[in-house]
Amino acid sequence: MDVLVEMKNITKKFPGVIANKNVNLKVFKGEIHGLLGENGAGKTTLMNILFGIYKQDEGEIIYKGKKVEFKSPKDAINMGIGMVHQHFNLVDTLTVWQNVILGHSEFVLKDEKEKLMDVMEKYGIRINLDARVSTLSVGEEQRVEILKALYRDAELLILDEPTAILTPQEVDSLFSSLKKMVKKGLTVIFITHKLKEALSVTDRITVLRNGEVVGVVETAKTNEIELARMMVGKEIVIRPIEKTRRNGKDALRIENVTALNDEGIEALKKVSLTVKSGEILGLAGVSGNGQKELEEVIVGVRRIKSGRIYLYDREISKMGVKNRIKAGISCIPEDRLGSGVAGKLSVVENLMLRDFEDYGEFSLDFEKMREKAKKLIEEFDIKTPSLDTPVSMLSGGNLQRLILARELSRNPRLLIASQPTRGLDVAGIEYVRKRIVETASNGTAVMLISEDLDEIFHIADRIAVIYEGEIRGVFDRDSVTKEEVGILMAGGLL
Repeated sequence: MDVLVEMKNITKKFPGVIANKNVNLKVFKGEIHGLLGENGAGKTTLMNILFGIYKQDEGEIIYKGKKVEFKSPKDAINMGIGMVHQHFNLVDTLTVWQNVILGHSEFVLKDEKEKLMDVMEKYGIRINLDARVSTLSVGEEQRVEILKALYRDAELLILDEPTAILTPQEVDSLFSSLKKMVKKGLTVIFITHKLKEALSVTDRITVLRNGEVVGVVETAKTNEIELARMMVGKEIVIRPIEKTRRNGKDALRIENVTALNDEGIEALKKVSLTVKSGEILGLAGVSGNGQKELEEVIVGVRRIKSGRIYLYDREISKMGVKNRIKAGISCIPEDRLGSGVAGKLSVVENLMLRDFEDYGEFSLDFEKMREKAKKLIEEFDIKTPSLDTPVSMLSGGNLQRLILARELSRNPRLLIASQPTRGLDVAGIEYVRKRIVETASNGTAVMLISEDLDEIFHIADRIAVIYEGEIRGVFDRDSVTKEEVGILMAGGLL
């Protein structure tokens, strides 16, 4: 096969971090090449170099047999390279075709729709060119971004974590479209940290770990176990997580709760939910449909406009955060560094953050605090240079273990776990899920807020679907399929 692009010995350094170290990547024309690795492995940085956003410190890029230097994305686009980022760059008030041609200096308006129709026909992309972007689903917005790249005659399309915000149906549609595109001559680099996705859509896979290439494999000749080992650096055996399901009392009861977001718009619309002690309720939804606001009204950092919230028949609707913590609510927040920890404080201080009052009324018993912290570090296997290390210096996985240790050691009556495994490696994901299941088995009510449907179906007892701030259905896990949940996540009806 002909080599379309080759990156040789690419090194990129940022202050205190080597993002890429002597990376070699070879992509053949007409293939879907997976770039696999955990968050922070250097995948996006490498592709930002190829797209002209960053300049490598060392190494060279060979494109179509010639050495190239891209000083900006415009240079890469002019050479036939397109990139769709995780966060889209579309103007909501403009139509699809206006967004596509926006910024393209050489065009004649009357010819543009005809050219766009030809591109759509060639690559099998279906979308209403006259629709305003504000009316589109997330999957349709992604198609617009892909269409923008193809309209500019892209021969190489880079997709950065393209399924992160899609429903299962939209993922299937994307994969189908990509396979049609490569048959028409397009080449795709598919960035992901999801093993199943890499195996289902790619032809070959390059695996990155800590900024370095650890292997290149043909997709048809590998499996999840081998890829997981390459990503993590050790053998990973993923076992089913056993859970003792209990039919407990109503621990959390939310009745007709309405709440506004930061812009003063209704983010939650008469939400009613119940979580029983000993069960895991999974909340499924595409990002931005009210999950964040629901987490915040339960823990008390966001006021509700109307409705009521009960914890074991005790109304807590107007109760402050401190008293909710005392009442038995723990939270693993979506934003680990922003609201999960105090970054400048030490490991021991963050582990004791909820319970300083237990260690002295007028002066703190630091020795007692350190002893408790040592036990938690050992129990939850937190890797830290010392108890006094600022938590901002910890890796994402160890930061998550620290938050788990602090919140679960309090033996909560209710645990809110929001995106608890996002960005973790395979071993870290298995560990976090296991601890959450153990917590529920011991009688704690758990609300699992996750955009990962595999995770929800793996450990939840019941599944609630949220769309535009409304609960579209609540189901026992075994009574609904991922496809049906996906339909509800997209605003459809069963």
